[in-house]
Parts: sequence; structure tokens; C-alpha cells
Amino acid sequence: MKLSRISIWFPIATLMALGLNAAMIVLIQQADNRLVIAQQHRQQAQELTHELQQEAEQLATLVRAYSVTGNTRYPI
Repeated sequence: MKLSRISIWFPIATLMALGLNAAMIVLIQQADNRLVIAQQHRQQAQELTHELQQEAEQLATLVRAYSVTGNTRYPI
């Protein structure tokens, strides 16, 4: 292979490799953004679950107190 052909194809191959690297970086950034959003949704779901659990425990306490005494007024 002549040096002139190598000098033509090497920059083309290098630019193609750089283009592929750039495309991969974009794909990685998009995947990372989706991961961050999924983690935020997971955190929100855990917070809502914890809040619901606390409310259910509080309601159970009030129901037990009412069923024992019949008094409808209990401090929370």
C-alpha cells in the first residue's frame, strides 16, 4: 500500500473513531440522566410509602383507642 493512500485513509479512520466516541458519550450521558430520574422516582416512592405507613400506624392507634374507650377525641 502506498504512503499516499495511508495518508488519506488514516485521517478518515481517525475522524470516524472520534465520531463513534462522541456518539457513545452522548448515549452514556442519556443513560446517566435516565438513571438519575429513576433514582429520584424511587426516592419519592419510598418517602410516600413511609408516610403512608406512618399514617396507617396512627390510624390503627386511634381505632384501638376508640374501640377500648368509645371516646371520639384523641390527640394525635
